[in-house]
Amino acid sequence: MLLSKPRRWLGLALVLIGCYAYLYSDLVVRRVGTYIHAAAVTILWAEILIVQLLNLQMGVDAIIGLLAVTSLVIHVLQATVSRDSQYTRSLPTFGLLLGMLPVAMGMIVYMQHAGPREIWADQLPRWSFVAAMLLSALASRVGATIYQKLLPKYSLSYHSAAGASVMIAAAAGIAMIGGMRWDEHAP
Repeated sequence: MLLSKPRRWLGLALVLIGCYAYLYSDLVVRRVGTYIHAAAVTILWAEILIVQLLNLQMGVDAIIGLLAVTSLVIHVLQATVSRDSQYTRSLPTFGLLLGMLPVAMGMIVYMQHAGPREIWADQLPRWSFVAAMLLSALASRVGATIYQKLLPKYSLSYHSAAGASVMIAAAAGIAMIGGMRWDEHAP
């Protein structure tokens, strides 16, 4: 099984080497924080390659969860390891963009299942979707707390994202227990 995928392993190795090169170029050579964005993109790329190598069949809920966990890790790194570092000054922007992706994906799923009279009438959501949206809310709330004094504009965006994630999770949870009409979702 592993022998049939040598090119994928090679691709993963090249992406990780590229990530290392971006980080080395930024942290050691240039020391200005410009290549951190490219390194962050290569980390996401490596995550996708790892999922493919492990033959994981990921639904939208798993992708939302993976993005939320990655966003949460970036927030924790920013808060603990590199708070005052000039090299990681782009991490808050990347974390904000990465934190908004799961919320946007959850909103798209919600809108796809919103009918004129009922919500999720065609197909019930799974509990994994509710959990992924709650994880997205947690990641957004952690981001809001971390950037509350440092970057107040980001904190407001994170609060909005956390609220939207909780609302989507609540709507999905209500549908899971049988409440599909709009009047059951209104309160």
